[in-house]
Amino acid sequence: MSLLIHLKLTGQLVFSSKLKVKSSKFAGGLPNKFTHLIFNFTEGSKLYFNDLRKFGWARLTDDRGVNEVVEAHGPEPLSKEFTLAYFASILKKYPDRKIKQILLDQKLIGGIGNIYCDEACFCAKVLPMRPAKKFKPAENKKLFDCVNQVIKFAIAKKGTSADTYVRLNGQSGGMEPYLKVYGRSGQKCRRCGGVVQRIKLNGRGTHFCPGCQRA
Repeated sequence: MSLLIHLKLTGQLVFSSKLKVKSSKFAGGLPNKFTHLIFNFTEGSKLYFNDLRKFGWARLTDDRGVNEVVEAHGPEPLSKEFTLAYFASILKKYPDRKIKQILLDQKLIGGIGNIYCDEACFCAKVLPMRPAKKFKPAENKKLFDCVNQVIKFAIAKKGTSADTYVRLNGQSGGMEPYLKVYGRSGQKCRRCGGVVQRIKLNGRGTHFCPGCQRA
């Protein structure tokens, strides 16, 4: 049997070898009112599963259940399955979809969230609302490279704690100071000096610079 955990939007996994986690993110310590599961280990350590909005889940399943979940998601950035050829093929398959819709579709590409989608589009100098059919081969490669680059850098910085995300030790990630557009609406673009804008795109807050990202 295997234990599957999906954090969704606001889930957290926090490990502690003590009874409480010392972190500014948890002023009252753990467990708190958002703790839904506590895994107790024989040597006294604990793993807390917290979720503010209760979208996340934990599921005990067999190999068949694991395969069903894995097969329901596309290849992840940085994996050997996530190739430029595959990326170009899904843009070709969905020509009328906006590029952000494609990047966030977990059935096509697994693991790109809203933050890194906006950052990858900024890196590639393309607007998130740009239709896939307008991408040229060189732009496919640029965006493909940017997706991998942004994800790799974010992992190195231990993630982004712009909202509820925390690392396994309960501390904040270190990526937020390096964000170029996400969460910077109304501020000066760090590349061209324009003003970063925020709109709603398919229900998701979307950040971009109209000065240096192309339609």
